[in-house]
Amino acid sequence: MNEFLSCLNEFLESDSEFFWLVHPFVYLDDDWDCFYLEFDSCSADFLATRLRRVDDDQTWPHWRSVQNGTAIIDDSQLLAAAMPIVRFSRAAARAVLDGAAEGWNGHMEVLIPTLIQRANLLVEDIGGGGKFCPPHRKARWYDSRTIREKSPEFVEGKLHFPTNIPDVPLANIRIRHQPLPSPPKILFAAPVGQANVHLLSDISNCFSSSQVDILFIAYDGVEFEWPQNSSLIRDTGHKFPLAMRHLRPEDVSDYDYIFYWDDDIRPNAFDPIRFSRIMEINSLDMAQPAILSPHGLSHGITAPHGTPPPRFFDRSGAPYRIAGRLTNFVEIMVPAFSRQGWSRFFDYLSEDNRSGWGYDYAPIGKKGIVDVMPVTHTRRVQSINAKSVAERDSFLKSQGLFNYSTVDYGWLFEEAPPSDVVTGSAVK
Repeated sequence: MNEFLSCLNEFLESDSEFFWLVHPFVYLDDDWDCFYLEFDSCSADFLATRLRRVDDDQTWPHWRSVQNGTAIIDDSQLLAAAMPIVRFSRAAARAVLDGAAEGWNGHMEVLIPTLIQRANLLVEDIGGGGKFCPPHRKARWYDSRTIREKSPEFVEGKLHFPTNIPDVPLANIRIRHQPLPSPPKILFAAPVGQANVHLLSDISNCFSSSQVDILFIAYDGVEFEWPQNSSLIRDTGHKFPLAMRHLRPEDVSDYDYIFYWDDDIRPNAFDPIRFSRIMEINSLDMAQPAILSPHGLSHGITAPHGTPPPRFFDRSGAPYRIAGRLTNFVEIMVPAFSRQGWSRFFDYLSEDNRSGWGYDYAPIGKKGIVDVMPVTHTRRVQSINAKSVAERDSFLKSQGLFNYSTVDYGWLFEEAPPSDVVTGSAVK
C-alpha cells in the first residue's frame, strides 16, 4: 500500500491530468497507444475493471474490511473493483491519499474505489458488462473470459489478466534459452524485373538499416539505378535457377541467414534482425513472414494470425512473447534460411523447375511463419497455371515427396523486452 500511495504522490507532483497504473501481467495484443487514446476524451475520475457493489457480488469476502478505527461503513457506500489496470484523476488521487491520512484502511480493491466514491467523484468501468460501464464500452476492452483469477481465455483485441504462467518451463529442444549475443550476419537477395523497380528503395531502406548485405539480380535486362548500399548482378532466368548460379552454399557460407524474396514485396515494418533472432531462438531452418495481400493468398496458412499473451514459463525469468507459428510449410515467395537450412534446400534445386513450385514442401528441418511483422505481396500471384502445377508434381514425384496438407504445429517464441509486457505507470 505504501508503494502505491507513493506513486499517487509522485503523480500529484507532476503536471499530468491523469495517471495510469498497470500490473506487469496485463496483456493487450492491440496497440497500447490506441487504448490510451480512446480514453483521452473520458472525464471519469477513476477507471478500473469489474466495478461492482455488494449486491452484485455478495460472496466476495473482503467487503467489510474497510474501516477507520471503530467506524463502520454502510454496505450501500461500498464499491469494489479489480485493479490490474486503473486510471486516476488528480481529484481521485487526492481522495485516496486524504483517506489514508485519516486512517482509513482495508483491502485495496474495496478501499480505494470506496474512498473515491465517498468524495462524490465519477467512477467508470473500462469495459466489461456491469452497470458502471457506459454503453459504448460494453465488452469493448475485456469480458468475463479475459480478466479473471485463473486461466483467462485469449480473445483477440482485449485486455488479459493474468497472463499464462505454466509450471513447467519450455524444453531446451523447443527453444534456445541463450541466443548468440552478437548480431547475426545476414544476406538479402532478390531477382528484380522492370515491373517492381519502384519497390527497391523500400527493401533497401528496410535491410540496409540493419546492416544487411543486399544483392539484386536484374533478370530481364532492365536498366535502373540500384541503391548504393547494394550489389547488382545482371543475368537472365527464373528465380531459383538464378539462385543455383549465384547463391551456391559455398559462396554464402559467411552468412548466418539468407533471405531470398520475390521482387514484388513491400516490407512494411519488417525487422530482419528481430526476424533472425526469432529463427535462432526457435532453431528454425526455414521461415517466412506472414503475408498480407489485396489480391488473395495462394496458401491460407500464410495469412497473419493473432498471437495470444506472452508466456512466463519460469516465474522468476523473463517472459516469452508469441511471435508466430511452428509449421510444416513455408512459401517460397518470401523465405529465409539458416546457413544449414539453405545448404539443405539448395540440394533440391533443379534447372527444370522454373516456377519453384513444390520447393515449399522440401523436408529441411524446422519451419515457421512469423506473424508479428507481416509483409505485403503487392501483385497477384503470377505463376498459377497448369505448367506450374506440372512442375510441382514433377518435382515432388522425382524426390519421393507428397503434396501434404499445411499444418500449424504450435507457437514460435521470442524473448519479450520488459516494456512489451510490463506497461507500468503512465501519465497522460
